[in-house]
Amino acid sequence: MTIAEYEAEAEAQERSEPTPLYRLLHKKGIASDMAAFMALRESSGIRVLHTPLPEAIHACHTAGGIAVLAHPGHDTGVVFTFDEENIAALATAGLNGVEVFHPAHTRDQEQEYARIADRLGLVKTGGSDMHIPRPEPQKMVGGTYCDWDEVLQYLQR
Repeated sequence: MTIAEYEAEAEAQERSEPTPLYRLLHKKGIASDMAAFMALRESSGIRVLHTPLPEAIHACHTAGGIAVLAHPGHDTGVVFTFDEENIAALATAGLNGVEVFHPAHTRDQEQEYARIADRLGLVKTGGSDMHIPRPEPQKMVGGTYCDWDEVLQYLQR
């Protein structure tokens, strides 16, 4: 694999999707799927630094914003799925909301995350969060949304 191949892959990327490096390694048969890519990346010694969530929450507040946990039920096998205990711990650290409504969430997940948000006093948000084209209308940009009046009421408190 060459830098030129990587740059060509990055240039050809027309939409937001897995990284060009993943696509290239997948195309060359080096990584069979995203989990294999993540394992390869980990074993290579490449470290992806993530800000600890309490620090990220504090940064949101410092910037004048609110901190919302994005798509907590979106389980790709690589991304962590949050349960009530995890969300409660983040709420203790200052989390303001939960993205309840998301194209990757099932109706049952949406109901569960809404219940958790209500119990913890968190605002319920939602959105399309579109990274790849999807055929289902509810998963297109603008196809998933939340009660904006509720969000505005939360922001005005």
